[in-house]
Order: sequence, then structure tokens, then C-alpha cells
Amino acid sequence: MLNLNDTGINAEGGNFDPSKIFGFECVQDGVITGFVENVTICGFDTGTSQNGNAYWDIMLKDSKGNESNHREYDIDQSREGWEKKQASQLKRIKHILTKFVPEGTQLPQANTFPELWAAVQQILISAQCNTKPMRLKMVYNNKGFLTVPAYVPFLEPMSVGSNESKLKLTDFDTTVRPQADNPASAGAANAFAGDATQNSGEGLPFNFN
Repeated sequence: MLNLNDTGINAEGGNFDPSKIFGFECVQDGVITGFVENVTICGFDTGTSQNGNAYWDIMLKDSKGNESNHREYDIDQSREGWEKKQASQLKRIKHILTKFVPEGTQLPQANTFPELWAAVQQILISAQCNTKPMRLKMVYNNKGFLTVPAYVPFLEPMSVGSNESKLKLTDFDTTVRPQADNPASAGAANAFAGDATQNSGEGLPFNFN
């Protein structure tokens, strides 16, 4: 039954709960002051965007159980400047992968991006990536959403002591939210590496139970 008399329905708003927003623990009064700790990989997904671009998602979960995703797209090599974008993408993927495998591990090579992401996913699964907590750097994007930076480093194992951490917040990072402070909309979604969006993790091609 659709019952508008239900007292549990708050028609005046005011229900914003920052504890339910992935990564919000690193924010104080709209300013990023630290890093998100004990983040784990909880699954993978692939698909095609509305623009017809194939993508690969790494699903992330924070210590409170909130989920989001890091997304990488298949680079369109017909567009100008694709070489620079691909070089940056390969650097991010290698950065992630090397946090889960021993130094000196032979990393995959492939002729196409779908082949590469399939190989990377298999290595991460074999490395039991869902059991290895990570420290994650986040910044604000130009829409005012928390996002993983497009540049490295942004990830490291929690086994690295905070005094030995290579993650830094610099003057080049957008740590102050660039829009007027509106928690209800600011925390409603997280954008990851482009226009990635939150995902509940249900119905993924692969997820850890």
C-alpha cells in the first residue's frame, strides 16, 4: 500500500547521513583533510556507457560498508590526444595492480583493452584482493563530488605506516569543495575517474561474498 500517512516518511528533508557516503570520513566541514582507510575491492563490473564507450569498474567498499567504483574506459584511438590518455590510464592500472602482487611479478600485456582488463581482474582475484585493506586518496572533481585522482599515487596497503605513506595532499589537489555547500546533493554520489557512479554491487559479473 502507498501510504502517505506513514510517519516514517520525512517530507521535509534533513536525512543526510555522511556515514553512508563512501569516502566521507576523509572530509571535515567540506574540506578533505586525510585519506580513506581500510578500503577493499569487493567486485568487478563491465559495461557500455550511454555514449557507447566500453568501461571496466573496480568496486570499492569502505570500512562502513559503503560502496562505490573506480572506472576506466576503453580509450577511443580515433580521438586526438588518445596516446596521452592511454599512457595515464596504464599508469593508474599498473599502480593499482602492483599494490596486490609481489614486487617483480610479471604483469599482463594485451592487444586490446578488454583483454588487458580481463587479465588484470584475474590477477587481482588470484591475489585475494578483497582481503587486503588499502588506504585511498580522494579529491574533489569539478562537479564537487569525491573522486579518485587521475594521477598516481592514490593507493597503498594499510600495512604501510602513516609515517611512511607516499600519499600526500598537495596544492594541486582540490581539497575544498568547489560548489556551495549542500550536503544533500554533495554526498548523493561519488564520481570516480571520469563519470563513474555509485553502484550497489548487486548483479555484478563478479563480486566477493
